[in-house]
Amino acid sequence: MDQLWWSFLAACLCLAICGFAGGYVATQKRREVIEGILFGLFLGPFGVIAAACLPDSPESTAPQQEPGDLLSDEEHERVRAALADISRGLGTGPPKKRRE
Repeated sequence: MDQLWWSFLAACLCLAICGFAGGYVATQKRREVIEGILFGLFLGPFGVIAAACLPDSPESTAPQQEPGDLLSDEEHERVRAALADISRGLGTGPPKKRRE
């Protein structure tokens, strides 16, 4: 009975490791983590291989937007002007010319 207990614990540990590995592979493929974990838990090493063979998520194949592309040129100018007004109001902007 003792040997059966240790075999059961070893199998559970192996499946848990495969679950974590499947979750990691799923995140690298930009898929849902739970998908990879379930593949690893239920199918063991074959589940990790199955998760690795899945195609990347459709969202990951879309072109990534650069941060500067979020605003149009006109909006950029409005933001720059607003920030300049704020910095002048706080006294942190460029020094103002003094009249003598």
